[in-house]
Amino acid sequence: MRHLYYYLIRPSEKLVRKLAINDQRGFAGLLQEPTLWFRDEPHRRPSDYLVEAKLLFLGFLKAEYSATPEFEEALGELEISERQFDMWWIIERYRLAKSFDDVEKWLPTSTLDQFVETKNPAIDLWISMLKETARERTE
Repeated sequence: MRHLYYYLIRPSEKLVRKLAINDQRGFAGLLQEPTLWFRDEPHRRPSDYLVEAKLLFLGFLKAEYSATPEFEEALGELEISERQFDMWWIIERYRLAKSFDDVEKWLPTSTLDQFVETKNPAIDLWISMLKETARERTE
């Protein structure tokens, strides 16, 4: 059985401080942004997938940006290793439990009728459409 997992990769405080000290811009700004990757995975140890994601992330950075002077200034000779990743980044792994679409299609009318009006026209229209769709499903 396969499951969809998301990996949130963020710079560590140590990397953010290093980039700020060196007054890095451009590429460094990219390094300071969280990155979200996903993967459809069969059942295996989560730690194995985390290591794979770490190595792939560093490999991507090196293949995509190592020819730029900013890369060298920011990361030097980046070694593609778990140790190097853990020095500069944090990774979190999340399993996709449900999609918005699946939940929207699943919620019964009795639950949707309990949604409170928000006074936001776009959201209230969305709620109204969900209720209408649910009623059509039950007819």
